[in-house]
Amino acid sequence: MFRDEDHESLYYCAVLALYKYNTLINGRKINAHSYNKLRWHIIQLFKWVCRGKLEDVNPTSNKAEKYTDKIIRCLQSDDREYIDKFETCQKIVDMVGLPSDDALKRGKFSADLRAKAAEIIGAG
Repeated sequence: MFRDEDHESLYYCAVLALYKYNTLINGRKINAHSYNKLRWHIIQLFKWVCRGKLEDVNPTSNKAEKYTDKIIRCLQSDDREYIDKFETCQKIVDMVGLPSDDALKRGKFSADLRAKAAEIIGAG
């Protein structure tokens, strides 16, 4: 299930983000239940919104743990700052527009989200 050469912090970070967003969906908070089909896209946006720049990391890189630190701290924050970040992600989706079920499976929607995220938070 996991690749030995990948840093486990990336898996932990992804699961924690999904857990936190699913909690918002199930609790019907911030209208997250309306984005249930888009939760994986929201998680993708979240890492960029949280870090304040569109940057990805190679899963085998030594920088992976440092990359996830800021995201994990946000998700574990006592003030629940992650809620505002998830709301920003939902706003980005709204700006792009909710896709049809067919469009949801296409790479264009992800590319459009990335472009809108770059516009909103900067390409940094």
